[in-house]
Amino acid sequence: MARRRKSSKKRLQLNIGLITFAVILIYLFSKIAIYCTKDKLSLYEVQQDKIVNRISTVGIAVRDEQIVSSDKAGYVNFYIREGAKANKNSVVYTLDETGNINDMISEYSTETESISNENIKELRSLIGSFHNYYNDSQFHQVYDFKYDLNNTILEQLNHNVMENLDQVLKDSNVASTFQKYKTSISGIVTYVTDGYESFTIDNIKKSDFTPKNYKRNQVKSGSLVKSGEPIYKLITGNDWNIVIMLSKEQFDFLSEKNTVKLKFQKDNQEETANVTTFQNGSNYYAKLTLSNLMYRYMNDRFIDVELTLQSAEGLKIPTSSITEKEFYKVPIDYLSASYKSQKKTAINVQKLGKNSEIEVEQMFPTIYEETDEYFYIDPNEIKGGTILVKENSSDTFTIGNAEKLEGVYCVNQGYATFKPIQKLYANDDFCIINGNTTGGIVLYDYIVLNHKSIKENEIIY
Repeated sequence: MARRRKSSKKRLQLNIGLITFAVILIYLFSKIAIYCTKDKLSLYEVQQDKIVNRISTVGIAVRDEQIVSSDKAGYVNFYIREGAKANKNSVVYTLDETGNINDMISEYSTETESISNENIKELRSLIGSFHNYYNDSQFHQVYDFKYDLNNTILEQLNHNVMENLDQVLKDSNVASTFQKYKTSISGIVTYVTDGYESFTIDNIKKSDFTPKNYKRNQVKSGSLVKSGEPIYKLITGNDWNIVIMLSKEQFDFLSEKNTVKLKFQKDNQEETANVTTFQNGSNYYAKLTLSNLMYRYMNDRFIDVELTLQSAEGLKIPTSSITEKEFYKVPIDYLSASYKSQKKTAINVQKLGKNSEIEVEQMFPTIYEETDEYFYIDPNEIKGGTILVKENSSDTFTIGNAEKLEGVYCVNQGYATFKPIQKLYANDDFCIINGNTTGGIVLYDYIVLNHKSIKENEIIY
């Protein structure tokens, strides 16, 4: 009997040890399971950055243009340089029906070949501009450059001929087949046409931005033209427009703007343009109006442009980190000078003292945000219904008006602290905020990447 009792005691001790071990094992597995299923806390270091919202698109240039066509066939010679301003009654070109005078002009040009210092400076400017802005993807610029150089040289040579043209005609006795043509109005002269000279914004449509058979035509001095063929065109106004297509979102944004920053992709030239938006059918458009640079792009119809809709520089934070919290909103006049430092960091609180006498006591709450009109106090630091007294006045204000402020959770001290923010710009991923917000975050602070993964005052370490 004694042996049986001793064996039973041993089995009982063994069972208690197993149970204890099983409990500890279950506890460990539960902790591991909780750790594995719990959302991981990701932190983000606040950085200084700049965000720019841009539109890169193609616009159609619309100008006040008049085409001048030949009234007969013949050989043309130009006497005004491409892009130069022609006054009314200026001789722009001559037309030789037989070509005889054209040969004489060519011979005379060779004999009197000289270029002025002004033309040399202009040639250097053209070469420098081409060198700085040439792009392999736009090889046609080479032909435009060659054309501009030829026109600059021919202008000077033909100017020398023009001074003695009457004598050449008198000597040749063929004046009946040769004629000078003058401008009827003043304007900028260009010898490039493209068929868009009569284009208007009123009937613009989507297909205008992707023409199938767009072609630029250039008439060169000494070439043979047909009757009715365009010779040159005059640009009669300094103001010109660029029309672009927009999305609905871009349209809504620009509809509230009067001006917009514009960059020409061709040479990175920047300018500010007046902007007006309009709708035609189901499509949205913007008209960009400029009063300069017209000469620079006078032969460009389809222009690659970049619009800066909005830009902001400050502290960059993820939009996923932004949360909201309610604060009491108090007029700024109730922020008082502290008796400790004489700085306005205190509030005067009205209380009942001994014998039910009204007393005023200073409190030093954390000021979470301060504007020109209000400051904000955490409801955890003061109760609703508290009466504040204005400094050097009998005016009072009762705490109770709450307002939500946007902010982030800062974890520099090992637990989540709400810090208010002031947005300057935001997109779907990031936000630029003011780095000088009262009680806000500063550069290199650590904040919680996802505000939903933590609660205020929760310890992270």
